[in-house]
Amino acid sequence: PTTTAFETDLTETSDDHYNNQAVLWRSGSNAGLTFFITDSVGKTGGMAGAKLTVDTMPNAASDGDTFQVIGTKGA
Repeated sequence: PTTTAFETDLTETSDDHYNNQAVLWRSGSNAGLTFFITDSVGKTGGMAGAKLTVDTMPNAASDGDTFQVIGTKGA
């Protein structure tokens, strides 16, 4: 994981499914912060889950951090 992208356990297989939604961190060093999803790549092959790219976070996500996908940008 980086401060802009991380792999999830989300099982969605289509690309761009989560674009323009937001990630609300529930635990970890970004807990309580929300970041918009700028790109999402669906789960394929050996991936554990979908990969999300977000606006720059102050801290990279860590294994075990929890989040919720919420809302749509501009809604």
